[in-house]
Amino acid sequence: MYLMMSQEMWDEDDAEEKYFVGVVEDSVEMYTGYSYEECKARMRSHSEGSCSYIDAIWEWVVKRLSSLNALECFLSSPENRAGSSDVEYFFSHDLPNEVGSYLHWFALGAQLGGLRSWPIADYLCKCFEWGYVPCGWIGPLPEDGGDPDKCIHLLALSRET
Repeated sequence: MYLMMSQEMWDEDDAEEKYFVGVVEDSVEMYTGYSYEECKARMRSHSEGSCSYIDAIWEWVVKRLSSLNALECFLSSPENRAGSSDVEYFFSHDLPNEVGSYLHWFALGAQLGGLRSWPIADYLCKCFEWGYVPCGWIGPLPEDGGDPDKCIHLLALSRET
């Protein structure tokens, strides 16, 4: 698997992984079991407290990528087809942003009661524990019986993982 950069994945007619954002976000059933007023209060609480967490995590992700030599690993890989400036941008901006986005959805889902009904939450957590970043979904959607451990594509951050 090579690192797809920029609009490349959107240009491929059969690139099912372009729907992965929808798989992650749409399957969080955040408002299950709460009144409108309770959802609004929980959402306000989340909005007021999440920025400081995301900023701290952003810094940690950048430091961890550096300690893994992830950039050098990708640049030296014979499978890398992207230019060095694209890969550098990916590791300094895109990847920390993606990890921050996952953490945002975990926090939001947990605060609004959706993690227990989110079919891929457990496997997403395991992916991060194992040192991988979920980056695509190939196969049937979760609501159509898609199994996360068979359908989620993973990006290894270094040769150590």
